[in-house]
Amino acid sequence: MGLATVSAITKFQEIVGIQQTGIAGNTTWDAINQILAKPVIRKNHAAGIVMKYLQYRLGAEPDGIYGSDTEAAIKQFQRANGLSADGIIGNITWQKLIG
Repeated sequence: MGLATVSAITKFQEIVGIQQTGIAGNTTWDAINQILAKPVIRKNHAAGIVMKYLQYRLGAEPDGIYGSDTEAAIKQFQRANGLSADGIIGNITWQKLIG
């Protein structure tokens, strides 16, 4: 594991709001798996690690709460990618975000 890997892990930990150790331990893997599960994200029903990651990816304030700024960023992303701008992160929006 080189410096680039440690840097990437630390950045990810910072983004999702977990302790920045630079080591991919259980907490980091749990965060990764929450994101890779691609849960459906709706306004007033989403918070935490997955929301912080999405906010980072969408350029919204990464506070971990799905508020009006996050909704606007999601809808803008959906429009820019030819999707229905409904503000819901479902399977199709996840596919455009992370494949």
